[in-house]
This record gives sequence, structure tokens and C-alpha cells, in this order.
Amino acid sequence: NTDGVEQTDTDRLTSFNSNGFTLGNNYRVNGSGRTFVAWCWKAGGAAVSNTDGDVTSQVSVNEEAGFSIVSFTVPAGSGFSIGHGLSKAPETIWMKNRSYANNWDIYHHKNGTNPEQYRLIFNSTSARQDQPYLDDTVPTSTVFRTRTGGNWYNGGNNIIAYCFYSVPGFSKMGSYTGNGSNDGPVVYIGFRPAMIIIKRIDATEDWWIHDYKRNPDNPIDQNLYPNGNNATAVETASDFFSNGFKLKTSNQNWNDSGDT
Repeated sequence: NTDGVEQTDTDRLTSFNSNGFTLGNNYRVNGSGRTFVAWCWKAGGAAVSNTDGDVTSQVSVNEEAGFSIVSFTVPAGSGFSIGHGLSKAPETIWMKNRSYANNWDIYHHKNGTNPEQYRLIFNSTSARQDQPYLDDTVPTSTVFRTRTGGNWYNGGNNIIAYCFYSVPGFSKMGSYTGNGSNDGPVVYIGFRPAMIIIKRIDATEDWWIHDYKRNPDNPIDQNLYPNGNNATAVETASDFFSNGFKLKTSNQNWNDSGDT
């Protein structure tokens, strides 16, 4: 929820294991009597070099899940391409500078017309911004692009990117239009979601995360903000169905009339 640089913490997450993960004694992740939630994606194990782009990236890829983790170092110059390791173009890319205070920059293929020209910011409530996050270039089945310099990514900085594309029955990166009613739209995705992340793209509103571990039954009303450090907010937002979810609020965060 900040633009901070990468930090080393020895008492929070202490290991990734073959069957899960191990936590230290830091109260932020393991405070006595506190309740926590975690969302986990499996990539492809140890990273390998990828030379598809202008710079060599290190990628860990789970093709079956449509997910890759990409690490690279910014070169000198201006725009450049990075290999992401997937066989299809990513539909969303979450990218963070590890070396310098920069926002979490989010590309989403449904972020309005010409989405490659815009970004969302994970650590901010801002509406979409016309910024050259992807060098104004649509990602391909092998690479995506970004830029160097100014308040963007400086030469020599280390960057991490998480890339996703939709997999039928497993994941869906899409959009919907709100109707401003408590009898909101049904968003069909072809399966019952375990988690949904929502951001209104055309206005200053929070990000929201809902999941079925905190809400095993409808209505879904346990909401967390990726852009803030708030505790869970309780407000009926939606129902999860076997083929998607239905909005059950007129709250402008999720269902403002005519907005995306």
C-alpha cells in the first residue's frame, strides 16, 4: 500500500515451503489472537533466463495457471522490451521498482480504450492515468515494454513484475459496467470465484479484495483495501455464484451507474 523500496525483514515471512510457507514472530503477520488472510499463486520454481526482450529477464512461469514472475534490471536508454515467459499476451501486469520509491504500476487489458496508454496504481485510489507505463505498447505473446528515466524507472534499478492471463475455469481478467442499483449486474466468468479484485477505473475510489475464505457463504461483505492499511471493512458487496458474481450494492466503488 506504499511506493516504498524493497526492504529486508527477517521476522515476517521466513521461508517458502513445498506445502506452504513459514512465518516469523512479527505481530504484523503473526500477532497473537489476530486473524490473517493470504492469497497464493504458484509459479514455476527457480527462475530461468529469458532473452526474448531487449534485456535478459529472470522468469518463473506456470503456464497452466497463466502466471509468471519476471525480474529484470533497467538498462540505459529509453523504451525497452522484457520477456515474460508466457505463451500468451498478459492481460494484467503488476510491476514494482524494488530499488527506488515508485508506485505499483498496473496494466489491465480492459482499462478503457487503448489500455496500453494507461496505468492504475495499486497503492492509490487514483483513477486511471495516461502514462507510458508500457511505453504505449500492447504486450505480445513473448514481451512487454516499459521506459527508463525521470520519475519512471531509472537505469540500474531492479524491477519485479507479476503477469497474468485468463485461464478458462480458473481465472478471469475482465470488466463490467455498473448500474447504480442494489440489484446490480451479474458478472459471468464461467466458474465460482475464490477471490475478486475490483477497481473503478474512471474515478478516485478504493481498490477492494473479496474472497471466499473470509466469506465462505453469501453475502460477500468482508472487504480489504490493497491501497490502504485498513482493517476489514464490513459492507454487503456481492454474492458469489457457480458461474460468476452479482453486485448487491449501489456503492460507487463497485457499481456506480455507467462506470467501468
